[in-house]
Amino acid sequence: MEKKTIFVFKGILFDNEDRILIDNRKEEILDEANGKWEVPGGKIEFGETPENAVKRELLEETGYNVDVKEMIPYSNVSMWDYSDYKQHTVIFFYICELKNGEHIEIQDSRINTYKWITKNELSNYKFLPGNKEAIEMAMKMREKM
Repeated sequence: MEKKTIFVFKGILFDNEDRILIDNRKEEILDEANGKWEVPGGKIEFGETPENAVKRELLEETGYNVDVKEMIPYSNVSMWDYSDYKQHTVIFFYICELKNGEHIEIQDSRINTYKWITKNELSNYKFLPGNKEAIEMAMKMREKM
């Protein structure tokens, strides 16, 4: 069985009301991830900086232009068993803010829906590994910014 390692960079996006944007993952080939919540982001492309990967991924997945503010001193490592390979996923998180109020309507086939949530609503959702912990850390860091 083939083994892969991927590096994922996610943006914890805050709006001007301190809400966080989360998405519901559509991953029908991986039951453990399908229907779980996460913050948007994705794999880094060749030659790209992590910050540029976050900006690109958030625009592609959500339609929002963002400012990348600060990397969170937290990462998550997960192993996923697909039918024909095993994936080692290393995730890093950045605090982001909306660059402007403009929004481009995007329909990403890997995402069921998006929601803006408050910190009090965080416990209402089942997140992919590491996402809730990163959001909680980002909220604490943001209070000090």
